[in-house]
Amino acid sequence: MPKFPTALVAAFVLTTSACTPNLPSRDIGGRELRPPRSGIKVGSLYFVRETPTMDMTEHANLEKLCVFDLANAGVELEAPERVADIDLLRDLNASGELDAIKTQMVAAGLSGDLTRHFSFKLTNAYQSSISLVEAETLFRYLGNRRKCEGWRSSIDRFDWAAYQVQSVIYGDLEFETKSDTQADAGVAAKLRLFEPKLKAAIGNSYSSNFTGKGLVVSFLSIPRN
Repeated sequence: MPKFPTALVAAFVLTTSACTPNLPSRDIGGRELRPPRSGIKVGSLYFVRETPTMDMTEHANLEKLCVFDLANAGVELEAPERVADIDLLRDLNASGELDAIKTQMVAAGLSGDLTRHFSFKLTNAYQSSISLVEAETLFRYLGNRRKCEGWRSSIDRFDWAAYQVQSVIYGDLEFETKSDTQADAGVAAKLRLFEPKLKAAIGNSYSSNFTGKGLVVSFLSIPRN
């Protein structure tokens, strides 16, 4: 087997790493949608008020650019697939967005591990998607027809990013204060005190109410600028 100079190998590794898209830092099946909501159309074009990026670690707010009629292109959504419930509080806890609440809880004599006392999850979670081939078919067939022909000029002047949504994960957002049969009355009272504070902090992070049915929390997309 031929041997390559160490410097050449290092340069190859560095170049390869630089070309590899960033993967999601959170275990939510894609890029996080904030605020989570229903009505995101798989296959359609959306824009985000950002420069185009392949970085999936930052949350995004999708705004409608052009909604495609899948039936006109002969494309059907695949049957929704059940996926594991997603622990959103764990991710918020790790991201540092709730550090102020954690500090207050520790000062009150409670554990700073929020997931020990509370639960914030996406339950009844499903993934809805189309294949990459179908996404390309939609884009070619409908992307420049009269309904959508002006989508590029609508965002180019702001240098905003256009994305075609290939899949979404949706489900029911649920918040719960965990019952602890071993906790004394004082601890239970403190948890009741912090519950509305935590709810408010989560609501601020999500820029919306943090409970609801059939809400999209993450998406996978194809850059279309």
